[in-house]
Amino acid sequence: MSDNKVKKSNKKNKNKYKQKKKSKKLIIAIFTIIVLITGITIFALTTPIFNITNIEVQGNEKLEPETIISLSEIQKGENLFAIKKSKVISSIKENKYVNSVKIKRKLPDTIILSIEERKVKYQINLINSFAYIDQNGYILENSTVKAEVPVLIGFEINENEMLNKERLGENDLIKLNDMYKIMEAAKEIEIDNLITEINTENKEDYLLILESKNKRIYIGDTSNLTNKMLYIQKIIEKEEGKSGIIFINGDLSAGFKPYFREDV
Repeated sequence: MSDNKVKKSNKKNKNKYKQKKKSKKLIIAIFTIIVLITGITIFALTTPIFNITNIEVQGNEKLEPETIISLSEIQKGENLFAIKKSKVISSIKENKYVNSVKIKRKLPDTIILSIEERKVKYQINLINSFAYIDQNGYILENSTVKAEVPVLIGFEINENEMLNKERLGENDLIKLNDMYKIMEAAKEIEIDNLITEINTENKEDYLLILESKNKRIYIGDTSNLTNKMLYIQKIIEKEEGKSGIIFINGDLSAGFKPYFREDV
């Protein structure tokens, strides 16, 4: 065998040896990491240092902290890292007022439950109760107590559906979007809290009821709401103390003049 061939053979053998040595080191490193992770995990799950002694609830307004903790099924004394977040979130969201849940572990022994609640924005009359609705059409609760939010008239959902469904149907959600636009515009002139009822039977001519002002307002559709609200504000101020109807349901751009008709 020539010297060149011998040199090449030796070099090849050295490379193989180096590769085997690198592979062995890599295997040892991976095994060490796995052992460390396993050890840390076992320690975290078994040491009493991480047993839960405190459960904090944040962001709740309507729901009591005790209600949320009960729904979570988290028990004091449980291991902080043994809590399955997805299961806890699913359990808490069984309450219709809960929109979202975030869970945070605060070492060494505290769980923080951050809640975003749905808020009652409207109500629909049932035979013997009221169904509370949030801004996105979720049916939150049936109650015999009339809430201080507008009553919606003219929605398609029936009483049986209201008691058994989670959310309004598609057509009602379209109307609800119009209600949002109207209420936001009304907020600009500070009459949103005065609106006690909205009749949606004619989507081209919504009717607002302001009981405290003894006024009914035919507002038309949701076009030109900013200008309509300015007229409404002026008429309410001008006709203070009078009971009647405000008509603002014409085409303002075509020269329609809003007017007030007093009840006789």
